Amino acid sequence: MASGGYGFWWVWLLVGRSFEKYWLSVFVYRVWGNGAECVEILYFCGWWWLGCCIRLKMVEELISYTSQELADLDALMHELSATSFCYELLLSNALDDANVHVYVIRDEGHIVATATLCVMHTLEFTVGDVESVVVSSRCRGLGYGKELMAAVIEAAKGFGVHHLQLTSHSGRVAANGLYREMGFGRYETNCYKLLLKG
Repeated sequence: MASGGYGFWWVWLLVGRSFEKYWLSVFVYRVWGNGAECVEILYFCGWWWLGCCIRLKMVEELISYTSQELADLDALMHELSATSFCYELLLSNALDDANVHVYVIRDEGHIVATATLCVMHTLEFTVGDVESVVVSSRCRGLGYGKELMAAVIEAAKGFGVHHLQLTSHSGRVAANGLYREMGFGRYETNCYKLLLKG
């Protein structure tokens, strides 16, 4: 590369859709007195390194839905539990409730991760319940769960939530490890459930 004065540097990061495709494109514009010369440097970076620099996927709050998105969420609920479903009435009720916030991550046009934040106002605190946290099995290990939970935590702060609470089966080793990594601590108490609908 020839030496000379530089007018400015412009760095453009482009992330692929899987860690094999994560790459970094750097376009360097060198401005001379009577013209400009562009030198492109292209090289491959591992997803774990890029994850430290930029967000892997954009987490968004689901406001409305299509039939495909409903199908994606239903498939994710099946991965959470064989007896879990997401049908249209449940999703519609959740999105219509001002205190319920459904967050998703998309990959290749499909919802591949989701978490729901339920904000409750009690006489003691404003509490956030985190429910239905699941990442598609084909996308695990890419950091989507951490991205999702980080977004939920930030959103809860914005809603004035005093503390977040969630439950997780002991068999979900990776999920439990993630929650501890993100600052959640075990709360020793009894948890009761009363089934009102069969």
